[in-house]
Amino acid sequence: MNTILYKQAPVGELIDADEKAGIIKGYGSIFGNIDSDNDIITKGAYKKTIAENGSRVKYLYQHDMNMPIGKMTELYEDDKGLVFVAEIAKTQLGKDVVELMKSGVVTENSVGILPIQKQNKEGYREINEVKLYEISAVTLAANDQALILDVKGNVDLEKLSKRYDNLSKLLRKGQISDEMGYALEAEVLKLKSLFIEFTKPTMVTSPNVEVKSNDSEVLNYLYNSLNQKNERRTKRSDWQYYKVNWRKNWKIKRWGSKLNRSKSERDCKYEVAEITTKLNDRLDAFEVANKKQFNSQKPVSFKSALKEALENGAIDGLKKGHSQSARFEVKADMTVGADFTGEVIPADRVPGYKFDPTRPVHIRQLLSIGSTQSDVVRYVKESGYTNGAAITAEGATFAQSDFDMTAVNANVKKIGTYFRISEEMLADTPQLTSYLSARAPEKLLEVEDANILTGSDLGGIINSAPAFAAGDYADTVESANQFDVIVASLNQLALLNYNADTILLNPTDFHKILLLKDTTNNYLKDQVYGGLTPVFMGVRVVLNSAIAAGDFLIGNFSVGTQLWVRQGVNVEFFREDGTNVRDGFVTVRVSERIALTNYLPNAFVKGTFATAQAALETP
Repeated sequence: MNTILYKQAPVGELIDADEKAGIIKGYGSIFGNIDSDNDIITKGAYKKTIAENGSRVKYLYQHDMNMPIGKMTELYEDDKGLVFVAEIAKTQLGKDVVELMKSGVVTENSVGILPIQKQNKEGYREINEVKLYEISAVTLAANDQALILDVKGNVDLEKLSKRYDNLSKLLRKGQISDEMGYALEAEVLKLKSLFIEFTKPTMVTSPNVEVKSNDSEVLNYLYNSLNQKNERRTKRSDWQYYKVNWRKNWKIKRWGSKLNRSKSERDCKYEVAEITTKLNDRLDAFEVANKKQFNSQKPVSFKSALKEALENGAIDGLKKGHSQSARFEVKADMTVGADFTGEVIPADRVPGYKFDPTRPVHIRQLLSIGSTQSDVVRYVKESGYTNGAAITAEGATFAQSDFDMTAVNANVKKIGTYFRISEEMLADTPQLTSYLSARAPEKLLEVEDANILTGSDLGGIINSAPAFAAGDYADTVESANQFDVIVASLNQLALLNYNADTILLNPTDFHKILLLKDTTNNYLKDQVYGGLTPVFMGVRVVLNSAIAAGDFLIGNFSVGTQLWVRQGVNVEFFREDGTNVRDGFVTVRVSERIALTNYLPNAFVKGTFATAQAALETP
């Protein structure tokens, strides 16, 4: 009969739980381990089902198909067992399960499988192939035997205490949903069983206490047991005091009688008094130490108090095998700085990576853009024109006109860079691929900006643009400023029949212009600035740090030049590069191939504000 089985991975087989990213990694099944059903699942049993149905396997809670909490992003076998990586849904149930895993309440995973190939061995059944339906996060084992293993195993007091602390933290947080409440109830039952197991050796010699299913009775028993141990400790202290005092009196009598036989009465009394003083000092020291142990309010660190307790023999009985437990009280003032080493308190990680913003506008956005399939872009440019057009008398011959054309080539150039990153860094750093894919192209476009403007290889716009010429405005403007330079530049273009569409400025120069005032202390910008987007006299102003402070470029960008793209900006990942395969590295390459055709250099005016203002200024 085909029946779905639920196989539990041992406690602690949760590998990682990332609360912020909502990613869970763990073992759903362990190979070579005889479970409570006397079954052993062998390596390779999941290989076929992963290949055929891996994408359909869901991550559930408590094997309930009505309670899905995530989907599988990775599912594979390693030497130990079936490894899964699940992305948890951002639902209340999903958040609760991640919180329970993080706090150590839910530490188990279980698989729902249908055995396909199996064979009986001596004392167990070997399963060689299964069909995997789902993997679940579970709080209690699916069978009694698994629960007994959890309770009857070696009880670690430190781990038991940590589980109790985790439970307390969850309760203090509040906002407990029904599902989390169920899980917490299961954890309380586990802790109750562990407490009973841990205290069994003491119950043998203690008064008859019946441990029932009521939790309060278990806690009452633990409280009474601790009180009895404290009373025995007090009696031991009294007995130590009695022994020291008795030895003092016995030594006084013994040494006094010996001294009387060999020395004078005066000497004997002196030596007896000295011995008595020393013994009294020892008694006083004992009383002071005993008092400090129980009543001292002096602040000490937890580390120093623990060290003192261990040096004073707190666990000697346990080491020598005289007892099965050790108990001592440490009263200390604890602080994070003094007693925590390393990242004891986990930090809240903000997702993503923070970096300065990129340029809001790149130079390519101001230009016409074309695509090419060649490594050379050729265009024909008018290099000369003689205009012979004129009014001609009747019967007279027209004057001849002439023009020259020149073929100009623009070669495609490559801009690029690369990163060499270890496979571990790429796999283990969250969102690193997304960061590289977004950040690296923007940095490459900043280099592109500089080359479009001034690059010698591309033939930058500024390299071929005519310089500012004051013309008729030379030596005519009193107190010439940056506004005056822009007006004269627009006039220079208008004389050549170009209508400027862009004024390109460094942010520093733009904001200097905004601060200019007239003789009545009114800002000049109010006369020419229009709208939310910077516009001077109807021409848009673009801010870009690729142009140096103090320089300007004004022109008809959409007509005067064009950017050609042979290969757009690409981000590529390669393992086959040099010794990458042997060294475990990945090469990340960012590149593009472009060409620039400066059709009409006269469509631009370039210059520096200082030089242009001096040319306009009245002598």
